[in-house]
Amino acid sequence: MKKYLIGVSGGPDSMCLLDMYRKEVKMVCHVNYNKRKTAKRDEEIVKEYCKKYNIKLSVLSVSRKMYAKYMKVENNFQSIARKIRYDFFVECAKKQEVNTVLIAHNYDDFIETAYMSMKKESKNLLYGIKKRSKYKTIYISRPLLFKRKSSLLKYCIDNKINFGIDETNLEDGYERNRVRKELAKMSKEEFKVLVEKIKTYNLNNLKLQNEVNVEYAKWKKQKYLDSYFAQTNEKLRYYLIYNWLSENDVTNISSSKIEGVEEFIIKAKKGKSYRLNNELSIVKK
Repeated sequence: MKKYLIGVSGGPDSMCLLDMYRKEVKMVCHVNYNKRKTAKRDEEIVKEYCKKYNIKLSVLSVSRKMYAKYMKVENNFQSIARKIRYDFFVECAKKQEVNTVLIAHNYDDFIETAYMSMKKESKNLLYGIKKRSKYKTIYISRPLLFKRKSSLLKYCIDNKINFGIDETNLEDGYERNRVRKELAKMSKEEFKVLVEKIKTYNLNNLKLQNEVNVEYAKWKKQKYLDSYFAQTNEKLRYYLIYNWLSENDVTNISSSKIEGVEEFIIKAKKGKSYRLNNELSIVKK
């Protein structure tokens, strides 16, 4: 039987995932960001469950020093938290000799992410969240991606699984929370129309996504030669760069950043560099 790592926050979604997959889990990973009063409560919920079923647990308590380190690259808390969390998963996966981490993203998360992309008129080929993705040396799998959040909560209640509610999910300080409230105000018909729009957009881009994947594999095989990139279809270039930045764990990828990189690859002379963030630059060899 294949074994996984699993990221568990202590909320109903991740506790539901843990209970469903506990026999396939080699280790549970919990991150305590120490940013809210109930953080310790959630940590204890995860500890109690792992103790009950004799499951290995690794807890990362995030210090100010660690935040300061990541703030050199990022200034958005959500992005910093994600990077801390995923880097922790990579570290644990290496120690446990596991290559896949299970995450409790659900259908509500998928629709929220898609809706945010739609509002921004993003050029993403997929509106929503991928069922499976890669981060550095690990694969991220989302087995509950098409389950509604309400059904996961019901599972916990019906099976008497303890969980904690993150009260910051109700605050308007984060974009996702504001979007969640907007979606909650929609009628059933409005929500249905939104879902159909998302499905149509993703289906229409399926062929292009396949073309991009094929071309990216070729470019990668060519060791990202600028001359090879310059002769590729202009329509694909934007997405080739997006894939390249994602593969190198560059966050907050914007259209302007992608367009800047494209211009650099085609026009810059040898020896020139292009700064992506505080820690990473592209150098043209």
